[in-house]
Amino acid sequence: MSSISGDVTLKDVKAAEIQVNGVSGTIKMDEVTSSHVSAKCISGNITFGGPLAKGGRYELNSHSGDITIYASDKVGIEVSASTFSGDVSSELVLTSKFGGDTPSGRGRRMRQSVQGTFGDGSALLQLTSFSGDIRIVKR
Repeated sequence: MSSISGDVTLKDVKAAEIQVNGVSGTIKMDEVTSSHVSAKCISGNITFGGPLAKGGRYELNSHSGDITIYASDKVGIEVSASTFSGDVSSELVLTSKFGGDTPSGRGRRMRQSVQGTFGDGSALLQLTSFSGDIRIVKR
């Protein structure tokens, strides 16, 4: 699915693979069941809610928007998340190598990245935003 200047909403969708692209609009996925999800947006927020599959891969990328993923503690996750000028947070306790803040030399933070696992790390989350926050919320 793709959209140039509108929101994309997927609700109660089951598919082996889902690809969503947007230019200026929100991408919202609610109760989406898939083992491979790829969502890319230039100027909008991305929200994903649905069961994460063991061995699944979830790639969410927004240039200037927030990324929120609702995850259950029933499936382990491996997280790679980074943002240039936003914050990364997780309500699931990650065993991690928190990248933390990278100083820019001018008293400002340049980039924040987190790499870590929860449980067995069986589902891969790759979350990237240039100027938005990244949140993993416990469902």
